[in-house]
Amino acid sequence: MGGTAMARSRRAQVLTLLTEAGTWLPAASIADALGVSTRSVRGYVQSLRDDDGHGIESGAAGYRLRSTAAAPTAAPTGDVSPEHRATRLLRDLLRDAAGVDVADRALTEHLSGSTMEADLARVRQRLENTGLRLERSGSRVRLAGPEHAQRLALLELFRAESVTGEAPLDSALGSVDRSALAKVKTAILAGVDAVEHRINEYGLDDFLLHLAVAADRAGGADSRSAPTAAPVTRTPPVAPPSPESSVPPVAPGQQVTPDPQPTPALVGRIDVGALIRDELGIELPPADVDHLARVLSTRAVTAEGTAGDADTADALPGTLADTVGAIVASLGREYGLDLADPGFLRRLTAHVANLVERSADASPGRNPLAATMKTSYPMIYDVAVRLSGAIADATGITVGDDEIAYIALHLGAQLNRSLGADARLPITVIAPGYLDLYTGIVDGLLRRFGDDVRISTVVTRTDVPWGELDDPLVISAAPLPQPRPGVVTLPPFPDHTDWARVADGIARARTRRARDDLMAQLRQRLPRELFVPGFVAADRTEAIRSLGSLLIQHGIVDDGYVASAIERERLSSTLFAEGLAVPHAMGLTARRTALAVAVSPDGVRWGDDRARLVVFLAISPTDREQFQSLFDRLVELFADPTSLGRVVRSGTDYDAFLSQIEDLFDA
Repeated sequence: MGGTAMARSRRAQVLTLLTEAGTWLPAASIADALGVSTRSVRGYVQSLRDDDGHGIESGAAGYRLRSTAAAPTAAPTGDVSPEHRATRLLRDLLRDAAGVDVADRALTEHLSGSTMEADLARVRQRLENTGLRLERSGSRVRLAGPEHAQRLALLELFRAESVTGEAPLDSALGSVDRSALAKVKTAILAGVDAVEHRINEYGLDDFLLHLAVAADRAGGADSRSAPTAAPVTRTPPVAPPSPESSVPPVAPGQQVTPDPQPTPALVGRIDVGALIRDELGIELPPADVDHLARVLSTRAVTAEGTAGDADTADALPGTLADTVGAIVASLGREYGLDLADPGFLRRLTAHVANLVERSADASPGRNPLAATMKTSYPMIYDVAVRLSGAIADATGITVGDDEIAYIALHLGAQLNRSLGADARLPITVIAPGYLDLYTGIVDGLLRRFGDDVRISTVVTRTDVPWGELDDPLVISAAPLPQPRPGVVTLPPFPDHTDWARVADGIARARTRRARDDLMAQLRQRLPRELFVPGFVAADRTEAIRSLGSLLIQHGIVDDGYVASAIERERLSSTLFAEGLAVPHAMGLTARRTALAVAVSPDGVRWGDDRARLVVFLAISPTDREQFQSLFDRLVELFADPTSLGRVVRSGTDYDAFLSQIEDLFDA
């Protein structure tokens, strides 16, 4: 789904949540329901107000629909949209082998003949490259094509609907009872040994989706069989690179794959066919059972073993383990990351082994956290793109954004402590010595905010050396003759309202720190001559080449860096937020660190989306830490489409652009 359609869908979801709530709904609750940041929620709300005219109130408790606005917006179903009509039409064609009478449908839905024909054209477009086609006899239209292609189309349809807020399993149930599927899930969880296996709940949901489709289809066709996987060509493995190598460990024309594994009759202690027969009361054909067992074993259940389980470690494909280890070691050296933990490497290798096996499946799984990982953790996601690209080169498979996000989850779990070593905010505490006053203040701060702050200095004197204090936040239990910026005062015995003011002070201090750091980097790394207002380019490749040529002219990068940025774009789009593209090369190989920024009011076509702000990052090897902070803060700032819109509208010249970014922090 393109970015514009995605934004419309998110706005509709926000409106639905507010309508169903009927009262104040916290921004965090909306963000959790949509899997986005609270900053994005603010942008969607603003768009609903400005573009769609909805009356939405905001306050300390969150958002709510005005009572006068609730009635006309209580059913934001989108049924009248052409995309939604085409989706329903395709679903009905897939569900009914006899087809659909489009003349009757047009009458029932009050559509003109031309509108109905346009909907059919949209369906035909969706069927391109699927092996399916529409056949027409008079007013009746039916879907023609092999059963496995129809199942794949159903799976993709249900997954796409999950983006618009409808659970894919609810759409796929058909004649299958949800409570029976819940029993299947419970039995699987009970049958998998938690010591020997790890469960991927999202993969398990995908298994249930496959099961629901198979069970529903198996009851109504003469010759329906499970979607079969394309044969996997296995080539001799490539040896891992030497420890001194800094290039991806792949030799031209060579690939590495795990040894062929037979489709398991058992997954853990689970007999898949017997489980389906017992819980759903149906007997699926052997081809269906084999397919479902493969889905379960490669997506939902990973054999891993305990940290010290040598037998499990030995069971992993040796050459694959060596190759994954070499790729990870190379990236760790390049980015200065701690990725050498044996447990992490074993878990990642087991994941990659499953990834290679399921890559042969014509219906790859979906990761509902993909968009969140890309927007909320861009640096980790980018390292995952590099890792996935090297794995793809070494194994000959294709690794899509959903799989990249799973690898990012593995990386994120490992890097949670090592990336940005100590991100806690340094603070100074002023508590003049009397009894143990300062001890109570310090203990209260650490108990409530120990994960967010670290106390670098405690001042117990009344003659405070203000000129020597340089922490971004000061907590003072001593009264001040006049307010000071960056200082929160506390009474001797703080209550919950006082601690709430401290929490607010911490948030404001973090914002000031992020603003000062980003503005300093922009003023240093974005010279006036690398700022391009009114930018126009036909597509993302032309945009990267155009900005890359500017960087080349100023001696910042060479042609190879620009080519690498185009290759990085091929692996995964660098559109990290709605309207914001951050292209960059696959390595930190610039001669010096700089940014080229282009503001495009009309937008540059970026795959299926459009980028209105393009920030081409050129990072040198000596500035890899700045790469992380600059990258993350840019994406975080512009994750809110309203903020990006303000910058694009005001970014007619260099000074106005920087001024508007600074204003965004203050806002």
